[in-house]
Amino acid sequence: MRNVITPTMLVSFLLLAGVGRGADRPLYAMDTCTKQHYPQSDVLSPEAQIDLLKRLGYAGIAWTAEDPAAVATVAKAASDRGVPMWAIYLGADLTTGGLKTDPRLVAIAESLKGRDTLLWLHVGSSAFAPSSPAGDAAAVPGLRLIADLAAARGLRVALYPHTGEWVERVQDAVRLAKLVNRPNFGVTFNLCHALMVGDEAKIPALLKEAAPHLFAVTLNGADSGAARTDWQRLIRPLGEGTFDTASFLRELDRIKFRGPIGLQGYGLSTPPQDHLAASMQAWRTRVAGGWLPLPFDAGLAAWREPRGKWFVSGDAKLKPDDDKLLAGGPGAGVLINAEDGRTVNLLSNAEMGDCELHVEFMMAKQSNSGVYLMGRYEVQVLDSWGVAQPGYGDCGGIYTTGDDSFAGSPPRVNASLPPGQWQTYDIVFRAPRFNPAGKKLSNARFERVLHNGKVVQENVEVPKPTVSASWNDEKPMGPLMLQGDHGPVAYRNLRYRSTPRASP
Repeated sequence: MRNVITPTMLVSFLLLAGVGRGADRPLYAMDTCTKQHYPQSDVLSPEAQIDLLKRLGYAGIAWTAEDPAAVATVAKAASDRGVPMWAIYLGADLTTGGLKTDPRLVAIAESLKGRDTLLWLHVGSSAFAPSSPAGDAAAVPGLRLIADLAAARGLRVALYPHTGEWVERVQDAVRLAKLVNRPNFGVTFNLCHALMVGDEAKIPALLKEAAPHLFAVTLNGADSGAARTDWQRLIRPLGEGTFDTASFLRELDRIKFRGPIGLQGYGLSTPPQDHLAASMQAWRTRVAGGWLPLPFDAGLAAWREPRGKWFVSGDAKLKPDDDKLLAGGPGAGVLINAEDGRTVNLLSNAEMGDCELHVEFMMAKQSNSGVYLMGRYEVQVLDSWGVAQPGYGDCGGIYTTGDDSFAGSPPRVNASLPPGQWQTYDIVFRAPRFNPAGKKLSNARFERVLHNGKVVQENVEVPKPTVSASWNDEKPMGPLMLQGDHGPVAYRNLRYRSTPRASP
């Protein structure tokens, strides 16, 4: 049996990245979930599998090694639909003479060049017992060769611990990652295999040990206390079983794992549509606490046209020769507003009313932007590093309506970091209330705004839209708007969840 597939692109998609209980991490599905008769695609074509995942809200797919041309075709189909191929599952066999890899490895790696797809490697052996360090000397030279060929193509490698194979436990993968000693060579933590081999009680310690090398994580619903039983108990749709998946995700928070999470579905007998829909519902409610991502994938499918010159990147940093501009890098998950920082304002497809919102942003020197709740009410985004007495136009301020009704609200403290550093907003917002006839009963209100973890606003009513808002009217719902025409800014890891409250 083989299981899942995972990557390490730090998409900010956000369900994603560094914050609470799955909300900050995108959830993608392995092809064990989409192929009813894994590993054959004999029910749904690869394109149909990808379309299903996109329709249900998954952040991508992981695939199994096959003909390199076919792998390239699936990777392109996924990328074209904005749900990338996060990983490709490959095997190797360890003999006393060294590591024998899948003969298609080099061609597959070449076909995935520049796609940020993780080479996910499981290693079996008939010469060495599971977890035996006696095989290390024979394995390490071959693993280094794989790491080097991957690095030459901009790819990474993660060992995939698998019950009954030589690399059986995450401890084995960590031991080998240290010996291989390549920056693009890491490990995967597979929940179902850790539970099967009896490591359930060790999970917090194992995650802490793996953290410096952890490229990928997979999970699924499972029963607690079911070690050495069967996969029917240890691989279930997310939300089923007695194992506390939310607690597992909190452990990932503690080690600051910010990567996406892969959903395992090996051996499930229910149709893919059914168990994938159930798992996504569980992710959004029981597991992710209702948080939804506003992702930045290649197609910007979560954002409305026009999108102007906003572009997706794998990172952001100040340009070495001009700190008033930002530079990107390969990958996805980060959004930058054009090379010169001047483009259209960007609106989300999703609309929200009462909500909590998490935003991460980076400013160039002396730059300016804004986050507009409902496209109407702005929390200012500005390079305010070093400002002694910040005003409403500084970072963390709530911007004025431009008339006597609201003069703006300065932040309580200046929590700004220097330009070129990632900063955070955590916002609790209450939408305006209306009666059935459309008459406004109460104003919009920022119940709380945290800037880099510090409270900068609390219970601030805004009687009408900000002067520079997309609309002058007020409604119960509206999209998120990111201001794009005032200077270079980057965003990542945006997510929100609805927080319905009593009216008015």
